[in-house]
Amino acid sequence: ADPAHMAQLAQLLTQTVQGNTQSMQAATQQLRTAEVQPGFGLMLLELLRGSSIDAGARQAGAIYFKNYIKRQWSVEGAGGGIPASDRQAIKQHILSLMLQAPKLVQVQLAAGLEEISLVDYPTEWES
Repeated sequence: ADPAHMAQLAQLLTQTVQGNTQSMQAATQQLRTAEVQPGFGLMLLELLRGSSIDAGARQAGAIYFKNYIKRQWSVEGAGGGIPASDRQAIKQHILSLMLQAPKLVQVQLAAGLEEISLVDYPTEWES
């Protein structure tokens, strides 16, 4: 992913947990707009994988990822949702990320994985 986009994403996530209510709401609104773009979930996972990110932003990113999955995974069609190629890649990478992530991030990723499995299992789930 583009380093400039990654830096912007990290900054927005940090703003959702730090600062005044107005900047928190503005950051959340920007994230909501971005989350319907293809590749958003993968970029979020990539950010969570990085160790250079601030712990607060990483935790915020993990929570956002879980909520993003809950909002978008079961959505189909032009109104939103996650493209099939992104879904495949997310399922491919989430477990390995969980194994190396800090405990607070693991918990959120586990909740996201649970949502994915509830929606996809057994028809869309490859062992």
